[in-house]
Amino acid sequence: MDKYTPIIQQYLKIKSQHEDKILLFRVGDFYEFFFNDASKASKLLSLTLTNKGKSVPMAGFPAKSLNTHIIKLMKANMKVAICEQISLTKKDGLIERAVVTTLTPGTFFHDSYLSPDNNNYITCISFFDGFYGIASLDISTGYFFISRVDSKFDLYNEIDRINPIEILISDKSSFINLLPKNFFYNSISDEKFNFNLAYNSLINFFGISNIKCIDINFFSASLLSAGCLLNFVLHTRNNKLENVVSLEVHGINSFLYLDHSARKNLELFKSLNENDRDSLFYVIDKTSTIMGKRLLKLWLTYPILSRFILNDRISSVSILKTNQNYLKIKKNLDMVSDLERILGKIVFYLAQPSDLKQLQISLSILPLIKIELEKIGLVGLLETIFHNVGFFDDLVNLIEKAIIDNPISSLKDGDFIKNGFDKRLDKYKKVVKDLNFSLIKYQSDEKKRLGISTLNVLFLNNSYVIEIPKSESDKVDDKYKKIGFGPRYVRYFTDELKTLEKKFSESKIRVLDREKCIYNIILYKVKKKIFSIKNAARYISMLDILCSFAEQSSLFNWCEPLLVDENILDIKSGRHPVIEFKKKDFIPNDIFLDFKIRSLIITGANMGGKSTYMRQSAIIVLLAHIGSHVPASFAKIGIFDKIFTRIGSGDDLANSYSTFMLEMKEMADILLKATKNSLILIDEIGRGTGYLDGKALAFSILKYLIEVNGSFFLFSTHFHDLHVVCDFFESIGKIYCIVLDDAGELKFFYRFEKGFSDNSFGIEVASMAGIPDSVITFARKKLIEFKTSFILNISDNDNRKKIFDFIDKIDPDNLSPKDALEQLYILKDFFDNNK
Repeated sequence: MDKYTPIIQQYLKIKSQHEDKILLFRVGDFYEFFFNDASKASKLLSLTLTNKGKSVPMAGFPAKSLNTHIIKLMKANMKVAICEQISLTKKDGLIERAVVTTLTPGTFFHDSYLSPDNNNYITCISFFDGFYGIASLDISTGYFFISRVDSKFDLYNEIDRINPIEILISDKSSFINLLPKNFFYNSISDEKFNFNLAYNSLINFFGISNIKCIDINFFSASLLSAGCLLNFVLHTRNNKLENVVSLEVHGINSFLYLDHSARKNLELFKSLNENDRDSLFYVIDKTSTIMGKRLLKLWLTYPILSRFILNDRISSVSILKTNQNYLKIKKNLDMVSDLERILGKIVFYLAQPSDLKQLQISLSILPLIKIELEKIGLVGLLETIFHNVGFFDDLVNLIEKAIIDNPISSLKDGDFIKNGFDKRLDKYKKVVKDLNFSLIKYQSDEKKRLGISTLNVLFLNNSYVIEIPKSESDKVDDKYKKIGFGPRYVRYFTDELKTLEKKFSESKIRVLDREKCIYNIILYKVKKKIFSIKNAARYISMLDILCSFAEQSSLFNWCEPLLVDENILDIKSGRHPVIEFKKKDFIPNDIFLDFKIRSLIITGANMGGKSTYMRQSAIIVLLAHIGSHVPASFAKIGIFDKIFTRIGSGDDLANSYSTFMLEMKEMADILLKATKNSLILIDEIGRGTGYLDGKALAFSILKYLIEVNGSFFLFSTHFHDLHVVCDFFESIGKIYCIVLDDAGELKFFYRFEKGFSDNSFGIEVASMAGIPDSVITFARKKLIEFKTSFILNISDNDNRKKIFDFIDKIDPDNLSPKDALEQLYILKDFFDNNK
């Protein structure tokens, strides 16, 4: 180390304590990177890489652009340590430096970094007592929750559902290979994953009564993760996290289960082509506040199973919809800012005067919202919202009196406290005003004394100077001390000007210090109300969503779903909300499933609307499970515990999985997890392999779903002879999409009726897609050949004998309908193999 300069030696000593982070090393007005950090930073931040001497690579940027560069590092999933000059006094020839803060993607808080309508979770995972514990925290909103899962597949799905920006795991974790690859993982010492340490940290932070109410036996792994996460964030940010006021429990059995495939195929937040505007969320989101938008995403991600809570939401939507009661409330909600993140800024000392003004305006709107709720009638959830949205007149009056309207200056610049609010500040401001007048008078007096009308007193580079045209510089006297010149001017200072400058500077500092003192007093008073404000913000967000649902229902003629404690799915004139939103002339369809008919086989033409029919049925169920009205004329829906979709796939090259392998893995998970209260969508299972293999699998899966799972399911297929299953299982019905074949030209009606279709119209659809006519003509010819060649050659004695022997062994009197169907398929396969 001796070969390096003292400052590089100091850098290396500090860097050795933060090997896993990029170190931003303050040198004067710059932050510098050295060695490997310089190489990384030069690429990530587009900085010039140079050498200090010949052996030390270095790069840097001005300190004033710190946040811009940190945002880029955070988006690149870097961990950062910021080393500041903590003393201007030199010790051993060096300014003393130390790391003052460390930042990671999940602990960084800045408006330009955060997505306004998305949470920014940092998540911790542990494996303890045989379960996976998950804890997630958004430091910007203070939302902190835990969950527990039993299996590696559920772990993968839950992390995918939370979608954290950063994941903490032990450096000895063996389950990282089970997790999605597209996340940033931060390994910390396994010693931190000590249950007693974690549990005591939670008790010290939240209070014993708030933690003891969580079942320590059931959620032991979750509490371990929560304690580790809390300690990590407290240590990393060196902050009290006063905006984190509660630890919520996400019991997996309290929510409708939606795996990655279901969320993707139902296009909750993005369409299959990655377009946000074609998603369910985009269509139903009529929220007025950013907080409501975030909460709606949470509701859509975690649909609930409580019929009581859901009915409370649904009836509230109906009340708000009546006479368009939601309109006046929404008008007031439009003026409510993001209270959750304003509180986060206050806690992390990031709040500007404009944030306090937004807080004041938002809190002043709450009484107006309560008045509108009273006019509508306080019933159920609306009454709960009314009583949880408090009054904050003291804070509103304080901020209104203290902070100027429309403050544009930042905290460091000052000049945001109103005149007349504080006598001492007014006194300091008067001194500044008088000194400013003295400067103007001094300039005027000097012009007259020297006879230089173009003399100006300017503030340049944090100092006052006198600027005189070069042509008149010979008029100055000995008081003027020259400090610079240009082609047409000469600059000076005088002792009198320096005295005025010193007084002026000291007075401005007193004003700024006093303003900051007043500002901090206001922040302290806001912090004392954090719990009440956060509670009001959460209930205002709920009201925002309910008004959004009411508006959606009113605009598109949705109905109030009837939720019941029985296995039923009865929808009249159901529509797909996204397609209806885009096309306006959507053709509605009915669906009816109950304890007798629990499933449907759907056949018919490609492009006939089979996938849309299945998806809209699941979406209507999902909407009911977040408390929304639904796109139908009538809906009676039982409580479903899970929704599965087996619709389409692509290869998973990273895991060397083919499309068919992925299809089978997804289907295996469905067969293992589905219950009699689940809804399953299965679209053309078995098409990724040979015809006979695929058909055999499709039939076997059908049989298993009926006999073992007993689930509600919709099963679309091009194996047309599968419809005969309906003759052997009373619980399965069949429908088909109506298509008119007019001399080879298809007319799609997008309506479904009972029955089945034995034609997929594949060649006709191919023609519509633009396949060359010669290809289509040849395909029609081959289709005729294939149909006419479907004759078994039984002149061969061996074939004849096999058939006779097979039929002879069948005992019709002891054959169940299911066994008869299986025997029929064996015979059918024999025919297929001997064409």
